[in-house]
Amino acid sequence: MLPSRFRRDYEFLQKEFKRATISKLEFSSLDGISKSTVDNRMCKGMDVPDYFRLSESKNSAVRFTLIDTACYTSGIELDSQTKYDLLHEYLFNKYRRIIITRKIFCYELGISVGTLSRLNRKNKNLLPHTRQAEKKNSPIYINVGDVVEYFLKTTKTM
Repeated sequence: MLPSRFRRDYEFLQKEFKRATISKLEFSSLDGISKSTVDNRMCKGMDVPDYFRLSESKNSAVRFTLIDTACYTSGIELDSQTKYDLLHEYLFNKYRRIIITRKIFCYELGISVGTLSRLNRKNKNLLPHTRQAEKKNSPIYINVGDVVEYFLKTTKTM
């Protein structure tokens, strides 16, 4: 059973942002601080929610999952299995399927498909395990479970 304070914050974030992750700028406006303050806190290992970088490079974009942000704002700690279950449930209920397209994956990350392609050329392990049909231009599909593992596996804790 989740604490009511966490549930309230998580539901607010879902209604406010409409996707599974938020950017550093969105987090700073939510927390009422500047983006540079978030950068300083991250560099010094101070008080920020768990986050992940889109690629291995030092200046790569940072994303916060809504679950980690809700944990931060409500002061609640959740174990990784509970985070996995919540994020999987969120994505499954939102799209009503167990696989999503690359375009949906990009939407949930808050980046364009072109940005994902560019990042994926530089870092071969950026995309989770994907499936593609035989045709050359057919869509690329990603399992929701793999997406959730990607969000949680790459998360850095402070």
